[in-house]
Order: sequence, then structure tokens, then C-alpha cells
Amino acid sequence: MSKVYGNTTSWGFSPAQDLLDVLDRHVKSDNNALNILLVGSGDGRHILKTLTKLHKSKQEINFYVIENDLETVARQILLINLANESLNKYGVLEKAELFLELFGNSLIRDVTEDYLCKKADKFIKWITDENCVESGCLAWDFSNLKFKERDQLEGIFKFWRNKDDSIFNIKEYWDQRLRHHLGVRYDSRKNCYDWEYSMKLKGKASIVGWHEYKQWREFGVAFNVRDESAYVKANKTLASGVVVKKDGERINRRGYWGDIINSPFISFGVESDDKSLFKTNNNIHVKTSTDVCLHNITSIIYELNYGVPYSQKAEDKVTEVTKEKEDSEECPAVSSDKLTNSRVSFLPAASVSDLHRKSKYKSKFDLISFSNSMVHFLDDTVKMLFSPNGLLMIESTKFMLDLKDDLHQEYEKKIKSMAEAVGCVEVKNFDVAKDSFAVFKCSGC
Repeated sequence: MSKVYGNTTSWGFSPAQDLLDVLDRHVKSDNNALNILLVGSGDGRHILKTLTKLHKSKQEINFYVIENDLETVARQILLINLANESLNKYGVLEKAELFLELFGNSLIRDVTEDYLCKKADKFIKWITDENCVESGCLAWDFSNLKFKERDQLEGIFKFWRNKDDSIFNIKEYWDQRLRHHLGVRYDSRKNCYDWEYSMKLKGKASIVGWHEYKQWREFGVAFNVRDESAYVKANKTLASGVVVKKDGERINRRGYWGDIINSPFISFGVESDDKSLFKTNNNIHVKTSTDVCLHNITSIIYELNYGVPYSQKAEDKVTEVTKEKEDSEECPAVSSDKLTNSRVSFLPAASVSDLHRKSKYKSKFDLISFSNSMVHFLDDTVKMLFSPNGLLMIESTKFMLDLKDDLHQEYEKKIKSMAEAVGCVEVKNFDVAKDSFAVFKCSGC
């Protein structure tokens, strides 16, 4: 990964995918239970979008998640839980705003920090005592994590609930990353933002507006759904640690070590089932990527809680419920029972190369997805993990803004050869400049 993407993947570099739809389009499976392995997805976007479609399906899904660092795991627990938990205090719109702030803002509101502290306490109980895990409408499984990893997760959650502003100065860390990346160009950085937006991002995702992209590049605040003055607290979920060498010694250093060039808009803000969000007037988008993100997250939260698709009528209902909840904390929604058979299991960091040694994972997975940052783990051992006619999905580099065209083409050739090496064949023609993912089918695994 380039330095501009950092060591920690805070969000994905491709739009959220309905994995049930991917399977249905390429494999007709009668299995009542589907097993999906996600390697380095970076956030829970695929899990959330897939879960929203379960009201149309009777299948249960077991998600197995492998990430390169535990900070990413912690954020996935937070965000997936936020979207799935019942509406016992916050309405759908409030939860959508909380989600977007924690997902893509360096600065959050006081109420969001209070929410984070409360949930951190709960997650500590989950990690330290399996009997305290609240399944709700989605089951969680941390039993596969090593004890050392659980201890580290506990430390991350304890850091989140610390309200001392001095322990994580995100403004300073963000500025340091910019200065290190831009060097002598720092004083003319807005021109750099403009060039990268106009020459790279706009052609790939024109819905992302120049103003919102510039705001995020400069301050790390992607989603301004409230008054800008309301965002005053550091988003501690974006904190992570790296080991640096100084005077021959290895020193752990906490800071912001995530993406500073692509933006969080890609995961939820460049595609939507509601095409009216992409209307243009004189070739200018009427809506922004923030509008698309808010709509998509609101849809996800609504469908997870009510078990029916989100629509304009649903939007009116959500608005009414939001007003009612100012005077009441009763939950108006009934969670879909069909999610009770779905499970998210976290596996040890970067353990994909060891899974074939355990019999319970052999021939298990109906779909295996690799991010572009962890595709190097795709080797001969992976073929032992596919179920008959299993699918392999690999994230493209379409939205990686710092790559030149020849590197995109080189990546396309590389992943095709890697897929062929593990016995997979292309199910559709893949174009790295147009497609967010390449999809392959296992044959004779």
C-alpha cells in the first residue's frame, strides 16, 4: 500500500456489495447456510448491505472476517453493531448520522463521543466474557481470536472511552500526515487537492463534489450533516499505532495512519439503488456524495430494523418516528427475525494462509473476497477453502487515486494470473478501469 493509504484501513476502497446478489448471479446454490470469507475488506460495508437483503431470502449467512490490524476489527464491531441494534434511544436518522460521523469524520459531536464511550464499555464486556455477548438480531463470535488479540481489543476499547482530548490530537496528526506527504507542496496543497480531484476522482466518481472532497482532504471531516461548529471531539476510532525506528530503537507511536487521499465517500457514496440521487442539471449533480451516503446508511438501518425495503413512504415514517423519539425512548421498530441465523466471526489477523490446516475450514466457503491491500495472501492454499463452485471476488484498484494507468493494468494481469493459479476462471470480463471487483469461479477445487 502507498504511504497515502497508511497502515490501517479505516474504510474500503470500493462500493458496498450485496454478496447474496453476487452469488445468485453466478452460482445457483440451494444451501440453507452460506459461508463467506472476507479478507481485508476494511469496514463492514459488504456485511451490512448483504444483511439488508435477507428479508428476501431464507438463507442464513456466516461471515468470517480477517483483517490486518485490530483497530479495523474494533471499528467493524462498532459500526455493524450500530446499524443492527434496536432503535431503543436513537431514531433511524440519528443513527445514520452517528454512523457517518464515526465512519468518516476526524471530528465528531459531543453526543457521538458519549455514544462511543457507552458502546466501548459494552464491547469490553463482550471481549472479556463470552456470556456477556448480546446477540440481538445478529450473532457475534470472538472465540477464534487469540487471547493476546482479545487483550489488545480490550485496550482499544478502553482508549475509545477515555474522554481526555489530549491523548489523541487528530488535528495535529492529520496535518503531520499532509506535511509528510506533500513536502514542499504543502503551502499550495489546495491546488494539489484540486488536481487529484479533477484529474483522477471526478472521472471515477463525479457525484463526489469538489467542496466536500476538499473539506475532507484539509480537515478529515467528510460528512457535514450538522452545523460545522458541532464537530469538536476527536474521533478516537481512527487512532492506530505503528512501530517506528528512532536511534536504533523500535518505538510504538500512536496517531492517524489511515487514508488521506481516497476519502470515505467510496464505500457508501458513489452507488445507490435510488438513481434519482444522481440527477444532473447542466451537467452538475444536484445531490452530493454525502447525500448518497446518508440515504444508503439510512436505508441499511431502516431495512435491518423493519425487515422491509426503504422507500419514500418509509422516509416519511422515519421522519415522524424521529420527531416522536424526542419525547419517548420506546423502540418503534421490530427487528427482522431472519437475521437471527446470521453470524459474524472474527479470525486471527492475517491468518488466511493458515486456514487450510484446519479441517473445519476445508471446502467451506461459498465466496471468498480479497481486498486489493491483502490480495498477496491469495496463494495455492486458498483453493482448499472453496466449496464446490465457490466464488472468488477480488477488489480492483479503480478508486486508488495515486496509481498510474500502467499500474492499474499491471494489477489486472496480476490478479487474473493469481486466480488462475488457484483453479479459478473468470465469470465475467473484468476491466480494472470500469469494475470495482473481479469475480472468478472455482473449478475443480
